[in-house]
Amino acid sequence: SEKYEFSEGQWANTQKPVSLRTTYYFGEYSSITDSVSSDDNYPISEYSKRLSKVVDNVLYATGKKKVIIIAHSMGGLVSRDYIKNNGGSFKVDKLITIGTPNHGIWSEDGLNFGCKIHSGSECDNMQYDSEFISSLNSGDETFGSTSYLTIAGSCGGNSLNDGVVRVLSVNLNGADNQVISCEGLSYSDSTFHSALIHPSEVPKAYEKIINFLS
Repeated sequence: SEKYEFSEGQWANTQKPVSLRTTYYFGEYSSITDSVSSDDNYPISEYSKRLSKVVDNVLYATGKKKVIIIAHSMGGLVSRDYIKNNGGSFKVDKLITIGTPNHGIWSEDGLNFGCKIHSGSECDNMQYDSEFISSLNSGDETFGSTSYLTIAGSCGGNSLNDGVVRVLSVNLNGADNQVISCEGLSYSDSTFHSALIHPSEVPKAYEKIINFLS
Protein backbone atom coordinates (compact mmCIF):
# COMPACT_ATOMS: atom_id res chain seq x y z
CA SER A 1 0.00 0.00 0.00
CA GLU A 2 0.97 3.64 -0.41
CA LYS A 3 1.06 6.02 2.52
CA TYR A 4 -1.82 8.06 1.19
CA GLU A 5 -4.07 5.03 1.57
CA PHE A 6 -4.09 5.29 5.38
CA SER A 7 -3.60 7.84 8.14
CA GLU A 8 -0.44 8.19 10.18
CA GLY A 9 -0.64 6.04 13.29
CA GLN A 10 -4.07 4.59 12.48
CA TRP A 11 -2.98 1.01 13.25
CA ALA A 12 -1.91 2.10 16.73
CA ASN A 13 -5.56 2.67 17.65
CA THR A 14 -6.08 -1.07 18.01
CA GLN A 15 -3.81 -1.18 21.07
CA LYS A 16 -2.74 -4.61 19.81
CA PRO A 17 0.49 -5.99 18.35
CA VAL A 18 0.41 -5.66 14.57
CA SER A 19 1.86 -8.29 12.27
CA LEU A 20 1.60 -8.57 8.52
CA ARG A 21 2.80 -10.78 5.73
CA THR A 22 4.56 -8.94 2.97
CA THR A 23 6.81 -9.57 -0.01
CA TYR A 24 9.50 -7.92 -2.12
CA TYR A 25 7.94 -9.42 -5.25
CA PHE A 26 5.46 -7.18 -7.02
CA GLY A 27 2.14 -8.85 -7.63
CA GLU A 28 2.33 -11.61 -5.04
CA TYR A 29 -0.56 -10.18 -3.01
CA SER A 30 -2.02 -7.79 -5.57
CA SER A 31 -3.83 -8.30 -8.84
CA ILE A 32 -3.00 -4.84 -10.17
CA THR A 33 0.77 -5.27 -10.58
CA ASP A 34 3.12 -7.64 -12.34
CA SER A 35 2.82 -11.30 -11.38
CA VAL A 36 5.56 -12.84 -9.27
CA SER A 37 6.54 -15.16 -12.11
CA SER A 38 7.81 -12.18 -14.08
CA ASP A 39 9.33 -10.42 -11.10
CA ASP A 40 11.93 -12.85 -9.78
CA ASN A 41 14.89 -11.76 -11.90
CA TYR A 42 16.21 -8.73 -10.03
CA PRO A 43 19.28 -8.37 -7.82
CA ILE A 44 18.69 -8.75 -4.10
CA SER A 45 19.65 -5.10 -3.61
CA GLU A 46 16.52 -4.13 -5.56
CA TYR A 47 14.35 -6.23 -3.27
CA SER A 48 15.91 -4.64 -0.18
CA LYS A 49 14.92 -1.20 -1.51
CA ARG A 50 11.34 -2.45 -1.84
CA LEU A 51 11.52 -3.79 1.71
CA SER A 52 12.65 -0.36 2.87
CA LYS A 53 9.42 1.13 1.55
CA VAL A 54 7.34 -1.56 3.25
CA VAL A 55 9.03 -0.92 6.60
CA ASP A 56 8.60 2.85 6.29
CA ASN A 57 4.89 2.39 5.58
CA VAL A 58 4.46 0.05 8.54
CA LEU A 59 6.20 2.50 10.86
CA TYR A 60 4.02 5.30 9.50
CA ALA A 61 0.84 3.30 10.05
CA THR A 62 1.74 2.08 13.54
CA GLY A 63 3.51 5.15 14.87
CA LYS A 64 6.35 2.91 16.02
CA LYS A 65 10.07 3.52 15.59
CA LYS A 66 11.19 -0.02 14.82
CA VAL A 67 9.95 -3.33 13.42
CA ILE A 68 10.73 -7.00 13.95
CA ILE A 69 11.31 -9.00 10.77
CA ILE A 70 10.87 -12.75 10.44
CA ALA A 71 12.28 -13.82 7.08
CA HIS A 72 12.45 -17.15 5.28
CA SER A 73 15.17 -18.33 2.88
CA MET A 74 16.28 -15.54 0.51
CA GLY A 75 14.14 -13.11 2.48
CA GLY A 76 16.83 -13.15 5.16
CA LEU A 77 19.41 -11.94 2.64
CA VAL A 78 17.04 -9.22 1.50
CA SER A 79 16.54 -8.14 5.12
CA ARG A 80 20.25 -8.19 5.93
CA ASP A 81 21.04 -6.10 2.86
CA TYR A 82 18.32 -3.65 3.89
CA ILE A 83 19.78 -3.40 7.39
CA LYS A 84 23.35 -2.97 6.18
CA ASN A 85 22.96 -0.87 3.04
CA ASN A 86 19.54 0.82 3.05
CA GLY A 87 19.14 2.35 6.50
CA GLY A 88 17.43 -0.62 8.13
CA SER A 89 19.83 -0.73 11.07
CA PHE A 90 17.94 2.22 12.57
CA LYS A 91 14.51 0.66 11.95
CA VAL A 92 14.83 -3.07 12.66
CA ASP A 93 14.87 -4.08 16.32
CA LYS A 94 15.19 -7.83 15.70
CA LEU A 95 15.79 -9.97 12.62
CA ILE A 96 14.92 -13.66 12.57
CA THR A 97 16.08 -15.64 9.56
CA ILE A 98 14.80 -19.16 8.87
CA GLY A 99 16.70 -21.37 6.44
CA THR A 100 18.52 -18.37 4.98
CA PRO A 101 21.65 -19.12 2.91
CA ASN A 102 23.63 -16.39 4.66
CA HIS A 103 26.90 -17.74 3.27
CA GLY A 104 25.46 -18.71 -0.09
CA ILE A 105 24.50 -21.85 -1.98
CA TRP A 106 26.58 -24.49 -3.74
CA SER A 107 26.06 -26.34 -7.01
CA GLU A 108 24.76 -29.48 -5.29
CA ASP A 109 22.28 -27.66 -3.02
CA GLY A 110 18.53 -27.85 -3.63
CA LEU A 111 18.10 -24.09 -3.91
CA ASN A 112 20.80 -23.99 -6.55
CA PHE A 113 18.85 -26.60 -8.54
CA GLY A 114 15.86 -24.25 -8.46
CA CYS A 115 18.08 -21.46 -9.76
CA LYS A 116 19.02 -23.59 -12.74
CA ILE A 117 15.34 -23.72 -13.67
CA HIS A 118 14.87 -19.93 -13.48
CA SER A 119 18.34 -18.43 -13.35
CA GLY A 120 18.77 -14.69 -12.95
CA SER A 121 20.25 -11.93 -10.85
CA GLU A 122 18.81 -13.08 -7.52
CA CYS A 123 20.23 -16.57 -8.03
CA ASP A 124 23.60 -15.20 -9.09
CA ASN A 125 23.69 -13.14 -5.90
CA MET A 126 23.09 -16.23 -3.76
CA GLN A 127 26.07 -18.22 -5.02
CA TYR A 128 28.60 -18.81 -2.23
CA ASP A 129 31.38 -17.08 -4.19
CA SER A 130 29.33 -14.09 -5.40
CA GLU A 131 30.36 -10.50 -4.84
CA PHE A 132 27.03 -9.91 -3.09
CA ILE A 133 27.59 -12.65 -0.46
CA SER A 134 31.18 -11.52 0.08
CA SER A 135 30.15 -7.89 0.58
CA LEU A 136 27.18 -8.75 2.80
CA ASN A 137 29.38 -10.80 5.15
CA SER A 138 32.36 -8.45 5.18
CA GLY A 139 33.07 -6.89 8.55
CA ASP A 140 30.28 -7.47 11.07
CA GLU A 141 27.95 -10.27 9.93
CA THR A 142 25.30 -9.01 12.36
CA PHE A 143 25.44 -5.39 11.33
CA GLY A 144 24.25 -2.55 13.57
CA SER A 145 22.37 -2.71 16.86
CA THR A 146 19.76 -5.16 15.51
CA SER A 147 19.48 -8.47 17.41
CA TYR A 148 19.78 -11.53 15.18
CA LEU A 149 18.39 -15.06 15.44
CA THR A 150 19.10 -17.69 12.79
CA ILE A 151 17.23 -20.97 12.54
CA ALA A 152 18.72 -23.78 10.47
CA GLY A 153 17.18 -27.13 9.67
CA SER A 154 19.25 -30.30 9.84
CA CYS A 155 18.33 -33.60 8.24
CA GLY A 156 21.70 -35.31 8.49
CA GLY A 157 23.64 -36.72 5.60
CA ASN A 158 27.16 -35.87 4.51
CA SER A 159 26.38 -32.15 4.54
CA LEU A 160 23.93 -31.13 7.27
CA ASN A 161 21.09 -29.24 5.60
CA ASP A 162 17.32 -28.73 5.48
CA GLY A 163 17.04 -30.28 2.04
CA VAL A 164 17.91 -26.95 0.42
CA VAL A 165 20.30 -24.88 2.56
CA ARG A 166 23.31 -26.00 4.57
CA VAL A 167 23.43 -25.39 8.33
CA LEU A 168 26.89 -23.82 8.03
CA SER A 169 25.52 -21.36 5.50
CA VAL A 170 22.72 -20.25 7.82
CA ASN A 171 24.81 -19.50 10.93
CA LEU A 172 26.06 -15.94 11.48
CA ASN A 173 28.89 -14.73 13.70
CA GLY A 174 27.33 -12.66 16.48
CA ALA A 175 23.83 -14.16 16.13
CA ASP A 176 21.85 -16.52 18.29
CA ASN A 177 22.23 -19.55 16.02
CA GLN A 178 19.73 -22.38 16.49
CA VAL A 179 19.64 -25.73 14.68
CA ILE A 180 16.51 -27.89 14.54
CA SER A 181 16.60 -31.54 13.56
CA CYS A 182 13.98 -33.05 11.31
CA GLU A 183 14.41 -36.41 13.04
CA GLY A 184 11.08 -37.81 14.19
CA LEU A 185 9.04 -35.13 12.41
CA SER A 186 6.53 -35.70 9.63
CA TYR A 187 5.67 -32.79 7.38
CA SER A 188 3.60 -32.31 4.26
CA ASP A 189 6.00 -29.92 2.51
CA SER A 190 8.41 -31.35 -0.03
CA THR A 191 11.43 -30.17 1.97
CA PHE A 192 12.21 -29.47 5.62
CA HIS A 193 13.31 -26.05 4.34
CA SER A 194 9.71 -25.23 3.48
CA ALA A 195 8.23 -26.91 6.54
CA LEU A 196 10.33 -24.82 8.96
CA ILE A 197 7.99 -21.84 8.69
CA HIS A 198 4.86 -23.79 9.70
CA PRO A 199 4.36 -23.96 13.51
CA SER A 200 2.03 -26.94 13.17
CA GLU A 201 4.71 -28.96 11.41
CA VAL A 202 7.88 -27.73 13.14
CA PRO A 203 6.76 -26.39 16.55
CA LYS A 204 10.36 -26.17 17.78
CA ALA A 205 11.09 -23.40 15.28
CA TYR A 206 8.09 -21.45 16.55
CA GLU A 207 9.24 -21.98 20.13
CA LYS A 208 12.72 -20.65 19.28
CA ILE A 209 11.16 -17.50 17.84
CA ILE A 210 8.89 -16.92 20.84
CA ASN A 211 11.79 -17.39 23.25
CA PHE A 212 13.93 -14.94 21.27
CA LEU A 213 11.17 -12.32 21.29
CA SER A 214 10.38 -12.72 25.00
